[in-house]
Amino acid sequence: MMTNNTTCHETNVETSIFHTTDEKAILSIISTPKRTEAMALFALEHGADSALFINASGTISGNLLNLLGLSSVKRSLAVLRVDIEESVELLRKIEDQFTLSRSMGGIAWIQNPATAAPPPSTEYSMVVAIVNAGEGRLVVEQARRSHPVGASILEAVGSADHTRKTFNFEIVPEKEIVIIISKTEECRAVRDTIYQALRTEKPGRGVLYTTGINAVSGIYQHNDDYSTFAEPHHLKSKTGVCEKDLIVDEKATSQKDLLNEQDVKSTSASSESPKTPQYVGLIAVTDRGHAADIVACAEAAGGRGATIMHGRETSSPFDSWLDKLAQSTRDSVIIISEEKTAQAILSELKANKLAPYLRTFVFDVRDFRLFSYGVSK
Repeated sequence: MMTNNTTCHETNVETSIFHTTDEKAILSIISTPKRTEAMALFALEHGADSALFINASGTISGNLLNLLGLSSVKRSLAVLRVDIEESVELLRKIEDQFTLSRSMGGIAWIQNPATAAPPPSTEYSMVVAIVNAGEGRLVVEQARRSHPVGASILEAVGSADHTRKTFNFEIVPEKEIVIIISKTEECRAVRDTIYQALRTEKPGRGVLYTTGINAVSGIYQHNDDYSTFAEPHHLKSKTGVCEKDLIVDEKATSQKDLLNEQDVKSTSASSESPKTPQYVGLIAVTDRGHAADIVACAEAAGGRGATIMHGRETSSPFDSWLDKLAQSTRDSVIIISEEKTAQAILSELKANKLAPYLRTFVFDVRDFRLFSYGVSK
């Protein structure tokens, strides 16, 4: 069962980043374009209030498929806003209606907004890599060296002008966003394998982060088995596993007694103390053509780069040609930053009223790394 995590440890809640967005969860669905649209329309009929569609590609492991060039399949991502209290029940309805448990049926997951409380432990986590166009397949190949995971690749663009001006180097504006969902206990190995394989001195290669997901259905398993997960009640007050796997400095790692029993107990105790994450993710969805304004606003508030996805949005649960004509084109801007920077960005967005349509979502980031180790965060 899900809970509405609205507890805030700040005395002035109006200045907290966790009280500047609405209390909606995000339901994400990835499958073939037709199945994704069917599941999204079903979700709209059962309480979701909007559906944003973005093109993607899926990957299937297999030597024969790789040899034939058939390991990449066309996919579509749908992102919907749902009430937190009703999100898991809606996920169950989708699972039953569309048999997500079958092979290649698709995957759907729930992500709650970040709260001031420490992120709860979740059985599954999501590894996200944002890289230059053409490198998404490399990310997936490296991830499968540690675990046979499934993955999806989204098309995106980077804020090239901003990054070039900030760091004084050329970057590839076209980007790919790789999404990998696996058990949290396997999260560290998948993440570290990707990171070590793509690290480079050359600036602008991309970023890597992990985040928790609160419920998932249709998760890929090596034996082609699928499972469903809802956050257990007894884990809601604990911190996430990946949160404790943050990068430690060289001085700390050089100490031989870093992992002795006393340090492990100390780390466990400190991870359970109430504290907000160091980094958060901010998604701003706006009208097509206003993404540059969002990026400029984020830059003015201290942001250091963004990734933009193009999509179409509908609020109608019907699939007639007239309803499709009423669909709106949207830009989704993804920004990973420290909490105080994200708060400043949200304040700037609110003050400037950049677009008639603007929705924001804040999620916890449990680990954030740059592939370019010569550039500071």
